[in-house]
Amino acid sequence: MQDGLSIRQAIAAPACAITLATVMTLAWAASASAVPLITPIPTQWATFTESLSAGSESMEGLDNLVPETISLDVATTSGPISSWAIGRVQTFGGDVTQKLPPMADVQTEADNMNISGSGAVRYHMQVRPLAGAPGTVTEVPVAIKIEGSVSASVSATDSLSGGSVSSGAYVWMNGLEVLTKVCNASVGSSSDCNEPVSTQFTKSFQILSLTEFYMVAGTGISISNGTGMAQAVVDPVFEIDPSSAYAEFFVLAFSNGIEYSGPPGTTGGGYDIPEPGALALFMSGLAGLALVRRRRRAASG
Repeated sequence: MQDGLSIRQAIAAPACAITLATVMTLAWAASASAVPLITPIPTQWATFTESLSAGSESMEGLDNLVPETISLDVATTSGPISSWAIGRVQTFGGDVTQKLPPMADVQTEADNMNISGSGAVRYHMQVRPLAGAPGTVTEVPVAIKIEGSVSASVSATDSLSGGSVSSGAYVWMNGLEVLTKVCNASVGSSSDCNEPVSTQFTKSFQILSLTEFYMVAGTGISISNGTGMAQAVVDPVFEIDPSSAYAEFFVLAFSNGIEYSGPPGTTGGGYDIPEPGALALFMSGLAGLALVRRRRRAASG
């Protein structure tokens, strides 16, 4: 709270000194970001991180506010021994027209070389009421489905081959891990690993509260005299639980950068998600204005 009159003090001031502009200004000034409600209030931006490292070379995405695709191709020769590694990391903020959700995808392959890659997307989700939403509802169930895949494979060149390959997909919700899927393969193991990522659950979320999702796809290859391949994909889908009696009155909004228009009950990204505290202050200002008007009527009567 900044210095100056609080909302309660402003309401207690003489009625003649209170105008609509005064109440609104006090409500906005009480917020750390003094911005009118009719314009975007503090934006929760999505962030995208891409990283690749092979041999002595490495690469990262240029802008963590923009989903990117990076690739690395490294080859070396030392005497009769040649080594190479290739990798691609893609983060994706979704596609409104094709109704595609955010995603992270990592693919790496190496021969007689080490390579690692990772892609991560961090963003916020918010349940928003539509016109006519019942005021008694404070929580809404959201169905979350996380899909994708992880794979790891190796092939030996000769009896001197050795090494291992791994891939993993991970998702955290407000800092709590909700998904971990890992694949491992090594030279001499009986089989390669190829596993689908598929989990779903329904959870109730408070209206207008911000929920942070952090999802990571990663791979790692360390191999000599052999070839290793790995891939990891994580791809979540959200929707207001269609079985909820109030599903038609609410939508899901996502951070700027998440251009996602999914199943019914979701809405495209690019949203400037307001801080709930700022919204509450604005509503307090309107309540103060209503009280002032009632006092004026009482005084004039």
